[in-house]
Amino acid sequence: MIKDMKLRGFSQRTQGAYVSVVRQLAKRYMRSPDPLSEEELRIFFLHLVQERKASPSRVRQYLSGIKFFYERTPGRDWPTLSLVRPAKRRTLPVILSREEVWDLLGRVETFKHRVALNLIYSCGLRLLEATHLRLTDVDGERMQLWIRHGKGVSELLWGVDENRN
Repeated sequence: MIKDMKLRGFSQRTQGAYVSVVRQLAKRYMRSPDPLSEEELRIFFLHLVQERKASPSRVRQYLSGIKFFYERTPGRDWPTLSLVRPAKRRTLPVILSREEVWDLLGRVETFKHRVALNLIYSCGLRLLEATHLRLTDVDGERMQLWIRHGKGVSELLWGVDENRN
């Protein structure tokens, strides 16, 4: 399974999540997941939803990992896996006004933390992208920032428009 994921170019985090899901399936039935029946899979997903109260996104993560395992590794295709697809919860994000954001960032007392948070906010970075930044990724002279680690990004150059507010 891991070799199949590497061949497909899955990120390390996705690989880890999928392997964890298949391990939990095996742990639940205390045996290899390869010979599990369709009914056992249905019961597993019912357990996730009803007993563990897993969120729709969590169930989709389990589904993706288990579906990948069965379709790629032993090469099976079971209807159960196509039936289990919980709807996404549709919630509106909380959006702060520009003034609220700057007020919030202004309350950060440590200079180092304030600079880091301002950079993250101003560039619209994800947390993973921000944690992988290094000083060498900042080109102050040309007002550019290299994003080398991020979701679906191998390398991205982020430039600053000096005329932008």
